[in-house]
Amino acid sequence: MISCSGREPLIINNIQTDERAAHVKEDLESISLASYLGVPIILENGELFGTLCASDTEPYDFTEKEIESVKRLANVLSSVITQEQQVTLPVIEDKMKLLDKQAMVGKLAAGLAHEIRNPMQTIKGFIELLFADNKEMAHYHEIVIEELNRLNKLVSDFLLTTQPSAPKKEKISPYELLRQTMYFMESEFHLHNIEFNLLAGTEPPPYI
Repeated sequence: MISCSGREPLIINNIQTDERAAHVKEDLESISLASYLGVPIILENGELFGTLCASDTEPYDFTEKEIESVKRLANVLSSVITQEQQVTLPVIEDKMKLLDKQAMVGKLAAGLAHEIRNPMQTIKGFIELLFADNKEMAHYHEIVIEELNRLNKLVSDFLLTTQPSAPKKEKISPYELLRQTMYFMESEFHLHNIEFNLLAGTEPPPYI
């Protein structure tokens, strides 16, 4: 197709007689074009954006008024495109900066998670040592260790967010689930003067 490679309008009133259309004559005839007016759309920075075209299926002598009208329209399009680019580019740049900040925060968070997990292992070791010879506090020992394990799992899951693992399933006794819940809530029961007893039959409940 014909396009404006220069800065001036390209006017071909009849593709049959104009030598400039010789190399695309067959292409133009295949889409039933016999005359062509092309005005370049030049952006404010001097870049050639494209061509605004007017054409006819018959040979046609474009008037000066028509040519000027197409020129004005090309100037309007140039202004609109330039303004749109001026708005769009800063938005893209802001988004890129935000993505860079998020990536940096992600790296810092991952490093912080590693630093949290290390002292947790130390705390867990001291908890084991403190509760080792105190059978009366055994159920509290379980609660503390379970909460530390849960915290450790949260940290591990955070570190694996880019490669999430499959959900872990396991069977558990309803009685054991209730027992753990009771111990976990025991401090709240005492705070509100609530007495809670867990009674189980001789046959252990089935696993769920």
